[in-house]
Amino acid sequence: MKVALTGATGFIGSHVLTELQEHGHEVTALVRDNAQADLVAARGATPAVADLYDRPAVAGVLGQADGAIHTASPGDATSAGLDSAVVDAVTGAFAGSLVTALLTGRFHLEGFNSPRHMLRSAGGAALMGAGGAMAYGCSIGQGLTGLSTLALPSFVAVAGILLGTAAGLRGALRVQPLAAEAAR
Repeated sequence: MKVALTGATGFIGSHVLTELQEHGHEVTALVRDNAQADLVAARGATPAVADLYDRPAVAGVLGQADGAIHTASPGDATSAGLDSAVVDAVTGAFAGSLVTALLTGRFHLEGFNSPRHMLRSAGGAALMGAGGAMAYGCSIGQGLTGLSTLALPSFVAVAGILLGTAAGLRGALRVQPLAAEAAR
């Protein structure tokens, strides 16, 4: 699968890049300058130097991808504007791809291999969404940047991260693998 990735040189994005590559995906990393392009190229990704506020440039890269992951964040008051710009570009690019696929007869639906798989995926998405909403956005960013201001939601986010990590490491949140995953 061809995946476009923003923030590939950041903390979260660099780990996402590694995971994508380990699972055989072809990654195009949108970066802001040639120095970052060299970094992601050295890690095996295809660099695309682009300003994330430049909708046509971002949409051009996304038009060549099967999916997109947005992890870039300046971590300041401009974060919401950047997120909005990227979402606009993604919406435009993938809407155009949808129309093209429909017109050329290449559109097809893919689904889950069982109701259990669907419920597991939907449950994970719901938990991630609820966690993000309770932490007022990105829980890692909220925890790391908000602690310096002694903001209460930051302490809640960090406590949730630590408790979730501890529970996961102790196996309290263990989920049986799906039959398809166990066969790999």
